[in-house]
Amino acid sequence: ITANEAIQAPSVVIDGTAADRVVGSGTSWTADRVLTSEDSAGAITLSISFSDIGGEAGTTVTDTTDGSALTIEINSEAGNVVDGPFQNARVFADYNGNGILDEGEPSQLTDADGGYSLLKDNSASDSFEIVVQMTADTIDSISGESYADTGVVLKAASGGAMVTPATTLLESIKATDPTYTAGDLAIDLGLPTGIDVTTYNPFGEGAVAADAHAVEKVFQQVMTATLVVAEAMAGLGDIAGTALSAEQATAAALNAVASMVLASEVTVDLSDSTQLDAVKEAAEVELAEIGVEVDAAVATFIFSKATATVQLIATEIKNVSVDDFGKSAASSVSKLKHNAREQLSAMSAAAGTFLSDPAN
Repeated sequence: ITANEAIQAPSVVIDGTAADRVVGSGTSWTADRVLTSEDSAGAITLSISFSDIGGEAGTTVTDTTDGSALTIEINSEAGNVVDGPFQNARVFADYNGNGILDEGEPSQLTDADGGYSLLKDNSASDSFEIVVQMTADTIDSISGESYADTGVVLKAASGGAMVTPATTLLESIKATDPTYTAGDLAIDLGLPTGIDVTTYNPFGEGAVAADAHAVEKVFQQVMTATLVVAEAMAGLGDIAGTALSAEQATAAALNAVASMVLASEVTVDLSDSTQLDAVKEAAEVELAEIGVEVDAAVATFIFSKATATVQLIATEIKNVSVDDFGKSAASSVSKLKHNAREQLSAMSAAAGTFLSDPAN
């Protein structure tokens, strides 16, 4: 700040907040302030109030003399995590692609709408994955379902606005076929025309009820298949003496569903027994690939029970009407997948006990 005559220490406001420090003397002064997360994107405002040595006030200055200005640019990844909206899930930007929240990677817990906003820094690459991990407090904020011990990990490519079972399925398929697109997935899943899974929020403001209902039913079917088949994976691991983490089992189950979707020549419907047979076969392949060796007949039995359960629940999901979308009736059906996990876990444990007896 340069004055044409000596002035008292000026009062300086930078972007609506008083400067942290004003130093100088006579005609030359400097003011500065550290910006915070409370500062908004856009041009930084400036206000300098001053008086001469005699105390006569000058005209407050709000512009620079050379027309220069500073602008705050907030570079962020923002969106929502939805099956129903996931609250208290951990979202992070996986810059290095290792699936682990590392130091320097921005993270945040989701709010009641599943919302998040991650500030990016200069270490961010042009493209990376957004990864969502369940915490001990993660719930579906509409149905109240807890996802604390499910091992569910959701993913989406950066640059979108949604992380859902569908975007996670898309990322899994792209790992096998990099040419596969969100448009391909929308067609394969039979979503309404114009729906982009990377940006569409069925619980967002202005969402058309019929479209939102159709999309949510697909989300629920994919999540059901993932959770129930994952429980079968975990149970078979226990029978084989090869413990799988919930995250490993869930990832393998999702890969099995992705394999079926990629190979399917008809619209995906997880209440269709033929398509679920394809999921079962893919699950058996995935089981071998993650190093679980178990008698083929046992694997077939457990996976058959799992896919039959998926079919039952997926059918109930299909039967939920658009009028029930987001209400208790839909929530009740959604909770069935958690009950099914518990029952399948108990069945697998019983099978393990039975098979541990040499007589059997």
